[in-house]
Amino acid sequence: MTKTAAVILSVCLPAGLGAGPADAMSYEVSTDAESGRVILHASGTITPDDFALFPEALFKSLVAMAPDSPYRPLLVLESGGGEPGTAMILGRTVREAGLDTLVPAGDVGCHSACTLMFLGGVKRKVEGDFGIHAARYENDVVVPSEEALAQQFDLQSFAVDQIAYAREMIGDDRMIRAALQVGSTNTALVADPDLANWGIITTALRPSQYLPVVEGRLASCAAAGAGPADEAEAWLCTEVDLARIYRQIELVTAALSGDERADDDMAQTERFEANWRSCAGVRFSDALPEAMELARTVAPDRRVPACIGAALTARLDQLTAIQTYLKVIDSQPALGGWVPED
Repeated sequence: MTKTAAVILSVCLPAGLGAGPADAMSYEVSTDAESGRVILHASGTITPDDFALFPEALFKSLVAMAPDSPYRPLLVLESGGGEPGTAMILGRTVREAGLDTLVPAGDVGCHSACTLMFLGGVKRKVEGDFGIHAARYENDVVVPSEEALAQQFDLQSFAVDQIAYAREMIGDDRMIRAALQVGSTNTALVADPDLANWGIITTALRPSQYLPVVEGRLASCAAAGAGPADEAEAWLCTEVDLARIYRQIELVTAALSGDERADDDMAQTERFEANWRSCAGVRFSDALPEAMELARTVAPDRRVPACIGAALTARLDQLTAIQTYLKVIDSQPALGGWVPED
């Protein structure tokens, strides 16, 4: 991002939300009575002042943690937007600190630059509105054509920065590309299926946020009157990141089916299914299974999905490896015994 863009680029706020000094970002630290988790609530307009204010609030939230707490602070965001370059820097700070992010239900939501800061969360949930649009200049003053052209170059450069940032945070840039299509004068709310499909959220808070899949095991998640068959499948439905891995497993399995050379690996499907499903039996107070010995610092409410995630990741790695191997040995150089053709 150019220095010019960092200074003069801003975003529009949704109708009804101001951008004056009274709306500057404010922070409040509290503790959830039930879990003991520290909550860092941030609300208002994101400005360059937050380069100093946010680290100070983050420090206070970390100090407020109990010494034996398994939870990192939860960052609750309610903001109409602000300065997007600042928001991306703050988002990286959120990720480095290992915080989760939440947009609560309510009238404010998270819009514009706030959505960039939100992406920094390790685990991300959205209850309220999540609005996006393209960046624009802070004012609408008519400028000479030469300066207007320079501004357009700055906006294009900044769009590239946002795409790179989204890929860095969530491995997907569709949110940014959709924002660019919306333009800078309107705000579009991201629909629940897109929150999941674009990687914006990692955990679904309602069936409409389940990963949109029309076939396979996950197709039953949001089926009217049906839903998950049991507790194990419920975790696949609500944990969007797990659902995404499981869907990849289904696709690779389908690609390998019928290839006799993969029979040994396909024969492990039943044991794999039993393995990940057994994770649902890990209760918050239970002794962790041997596979979780290195993850005893995982918060109690994350032990089951962490266990499932370990099993799914191992299976996907296994299937992807055999798929890659078969592709290689079927290549022309391998079929020829790696002997150069005359």
